[in-house]
Amino acid sequence: MVRKLTLLLLSLLLCAQPAFPQTEHAPEWLNERVLVSSESHHQTGTLCLIDFPNGRQWMAVAGLANKEQNVPALGNYYVEIGSMTKMFIATAILQLHEDSLLNIYKPFTFYIEEPWAKNLNRWKKKNWSDSISILNMLNHTAGIFDYLDDGTDQATVDKYGYEGKVRFKPRELIRNSNIEGSYGPPNKKWHYSNTAYLALGILIETVSGKPWQDYIQEHILDPANLQRTKFGTRMNKEELSKKMQGYFDGKKINMAFSLAGASGEMVSTLPDMAVFIRKWWGGEFFKYPETTNLLRTAHFADIGPLGSYGMGIMHLMDLYGHGGQTFGFSGFGGILPQKEIVLIWIQNDSQVGVYPAILDISDELMEKKKKPVSGEK
Repeated sequence: MVRKLTLLLLSLLLCAQPAFPQTEHAPEWLNERVLVSSESHHQTGTLCLIDFPNGRQWMAVAGLANKEQNVPALGNYYVEIGSMTKMFIATAILQLHEDSLLNIYKPFTFYIEEPWAKNLNRWKKKNWSDSISILNMLNHTAGIFDYLDDGTDQATVDKYGYEGKVRFKPRELIRNSNIEGSYGPPNKKWHYSNTAYLALGILIETVSGKPWQDYIQEHILDPANLQRTKFGTRMNKEELSKKMQGYFDGKKINMAFSLAGASGEMVSTLPDMAVFIRKWWGGEFFKYPETTNLLRTAHFADIGPLGSYGMGIMHLMDLYGHGGQTFGFSGFGGILPQKEIVLIWIQNDSQVGVYPAILDISDELMEKKKKPVSGEK
């Protein structure tokens, strides 16, 4: 099995236009980890990219990009990055904070006074909406109900369907969410809320004067030359044909990108995400080092024994980054600051848990298991 995976990687490296000019053969332990995960979940397409600070990369690939057509997964396919989109949204918000177009410590309703904004959080018959800061929304301490919280993932899929043909609008999704089911007053506890990031997308549009996608394109994607990072709602048929098919517990599914919007509609490739994460952590999207320090160290809320959550950033053991789940994909992208190593893992089935694999590989890279991981020959 490992030999087949190695042959697949070799063919990718020798193609006429290699997607990874500095990519090397992954070590056996990484190939095996990826292959085992794929085969234990019915040939789920599984991609792992490890990017070293010396410019070298390991790419391991296994499984199928499309099970119905028996198409093998390749490392240059587009994938849905889901909530990793939140890293882009939070970066944009911090840029606007730097430019004094907004202040993350001010109430959200200072900038948007529409009725839906004034009714984001009702807890025990009291309206807390005017007490919600932009910061609360960034680090999920606003108490705002998550519009995708239907109890279980299956319930959410049943609600919205396996074929996403409806065009959703963010304000309607927010208005139709269960505001009476808010998770509590602002600043009291952490609770993940996609609704907050839908609202932050509207905030970017309001203060910048352009759609949040245009802002991110101009201020993040273009400066970083991320040509293969896209917005799902804006992809054409040719681009979509190069995206891995998504699955929900083995069943083919096509999420409506507009359902995720600013909370998770973006699509990318693993090499593009490696570039983004390295620049993002390195502060290249910000004018001032103080902003980079703010991102890395400030306003982290406890999310349990494994870590904490800041402004669009998860601190998970040794990793800083973000998870990403859509109806058809699951993954994680982040960096190990002590080693300056970027780690990205994506699978095309939303019901395959990624965190055991991520933490296991992180331990290998941190040499907690005494494996050679320098990336050098």
